[in-house]
Formats: sequence, C-alpha cells, structure tokens
Amino acid sequence: MPWFVVYRNKTMNKEMRSPPCPTERSALTHARALDRDGAEVLRVEGPDGAAVPARMLDAWLDDAPDMAD
Repeated sequence: MPWFVVYRNKTMNKEMRSPPCPTERSALTHARALDRDGAEVLRVEGPDGAAVPARMLDAWLDDAPDMAD
C-alpha cells in the first residue's frame, strides 16, 4: 500500500501530493528532499488513514542523515 507526501509548492502556492512511495521510509526520504528543495511539507499519509506523527516528521526533516533508499 502506498505512502504519499502532502506538501505546499511555494512557487505555485498550491498544495500537492507526491507520487506514491512504496514504504513509509521512502516517503520520509522524499519528504526530506522536498523540504530541502524549498517545499513546505505538510504531512505524510499512509494506507488506511495512517499518518506519520508531526513530531516524528519534524525530527526526520531536521535531524536525519542523508540516505538513499
């Protein structure tokens, strides 16, 4: 079941949804890339209404080392 990153594209000033990510970790990695490219990451959504808690998402964006999936 896919995971998605919901973010605000600051250039277009529009809320957008990423292409599907196969795992929570890959969605978090994609969220970090979007954040570093200047997007405002709003949330990470998973299957069946799952979501990454805001505190975990903030920590991932701020503290996690670079890693490739």
